Amino acid sequence: MSMHEFEDLTELSINRLQESNRIDLDYRSIFYTLYDFQSWWDTGSTEFKVINTLVKRKYAYAFEVSEHPDYFTYKDFFDELSGCISLYRTPTLQWNKKDNPEIGVFCNPKEAWGEEFAERLGVLNKPLLYCFVNSELWQKFVDSGKLQGEDSVPAKILDLKNKSYVR
Repeated sequence: MSMHEFEDLTELSINRLQESNRIDLDYRSIFYTLYDFQSWWDTGSTEFKVINTLVKRKYAYAFEVSEHPDYFTYKDFFDELSGCISLYRTPTLQWNKKDNPEIGVFCNPKEAWGEEFAERLGVLNKPLLYCFVNSELWQKFVDSGKLQGEDSVPAKILDLKNKSYVR
């Protein structure tokens, strides 16, 4: 049973931070820290509840599927994607935490959650590949030069006891 209180805490915190419109915050590191904290508990994937904010604040990155660094190696696999699914290091093999971890997500919001939800996504309302800062797929995009400058700088875990970064 998923611990919804931690999922809700993460979602509400991200929404509140977005509403603040503060320009002095390291949103990426705050979000990274929130998701790290959420991972300590029995929770599900909640990124798509706030995906517009995550993309806007450059915690998440959206790409056309054909931009995946291994697209041509696994073209048949990528061309058949539907719904919302985790992508693994070797896409055609089963998940394995050590040898074949999740490195990104494919999502077609209309197929996954229906038209009403998908319409709220605006420009993200189409089949896209997502990676999150510091993930293995994010690093592949950095290494290939698709993510540069500030987008190529890793997020850091913030000390939850130190509130100086949100004052």
